[in-house]
Amino acid sequence: MKTITILCCAGFLAATTSGCGKKKEAPPAASRSPQSPSAAKSEPMPPPSPSAASEVKAATEAAPKAVETVVNQATTQAQGLIDQTKALLSEKKYQDALGAVQKLAGLKLNPEQQTLVEGLKVELGTMSGSIEKGIANLKEVAAKKDYTGGMTLVKELASYQLTPEQKKVVDGLKLELQKLAGSQAAEEGKKALGGLLERKP
Repeated sequence: MKTITILCCAGFLAATTSGCGKKKEAPPAASRSPQSPSAAKSEPMPPPSPSAASEVKAATEAAPKAVETVVNQATTQAQGLIDQTKALLSEKKYQDALGAVQKLAGLKLNPEQQTLVEGLKVELGTMSGSIEKGIANLKEVAAKKDYTGGMTLVKELASYQLTPEQKKVVDGLKLELQKLAGSQAAEEGKKALGGLLERKP
């Protein structure tokens, strides 16, 4: 029984000592109410420091300049790509010019640049049409077994930078023409040799 009494006393002491700190009492209801407008006016807001005002002014002035810088950089980048595309088209580098025009499609262009890009697209389309027409003509000439005409077209098409697919077609037709030329030369050689053999007494 003594143990139970001691345990009860120990528990009582632990419970009472754990809450031993002074608790802050809530302020009276009158002091918790929001301040009246007249009380807020009685304490004036301190004026901004001169350094804060100058920082705000500097940031306000810098923002338009930063935007202008970004716009100028984008315009310069677009103009660089336009100039590059013009050079590639003049060198008949169709594949590279096509890639440059595709990059231009993702840029913000000014009205003048948009007009230039539209002109480049037309020029690129014309070049593409010329290449496709040249390949079609080459196919016709190869079908007619015209080695000379075919090789002339192969040389013309070689002046363009072709897409991998176009290059594969042209190389295949060129190989076909070369085989044709080889077999024609062999036939002519046989005929010439046969004519020489017939003339011998």
